[in-house]
Amino acid sequence: YLFNSMNTISSLIYRDPQIAENFIRNLAETFNYVLNTKDVKLVTVGQEVEALKDFNYLLGIRYATALEINIELSDAIMQSNIPPLSLQLLVENAVKHNVVSDEDPLKISIRNDENSIIILNNKTGTPSKTSSHKVGLDNIKKRYTFFTSIDIEVKDEDYFEVKLPILKAI
Repeated sequence: YLFNSMNTISSLIYRDPQIAENFIRNLAETFNYVLNTKDVKLVTVGQEVEALKDFNYLLGIRYATALEINIELSDAIMQSNIPPLSLQLLVENAVKHNVVSDEDPLKISIRNDENSIIILNNKTGTPSKTSSHKVGLDNIKKRYTFFTSIDIEVKDEDYFEVKLPILKAI
């Protein structure tokens, strides 16, 4: 991730210094969020979404129109809790496990129903050098067991879908 970000900055510096500066600022905000939440058990979904927006900016520079992230969460859900970096890890997993191209864009949807936050992405094909150890998803599952007995639901069919149980507000 850091290596890819540095390569992106390197390619932008001479081509478009303003975008390079914005990229660096969003990268700094992303790392700041990671550092500030490393010892935090829960954040609000609203905080997580704000951090995801910085991360999405970085992905948008790298993939342009080949990646679309749509966030439609209710105001009530924004006040509920989530383990930090849960959404970012699921977005990273979607990017890692799919071919991201203009011909077949990766579309990620983050929305909610009454009981869960739903992260859904289309499947665009598996990159040739990708291996999965399911560390990211297992990490999220383990962190959720501290706060609820409700299991995270995962469906891997035509789409890949993860349902995170809604946790009570702080």
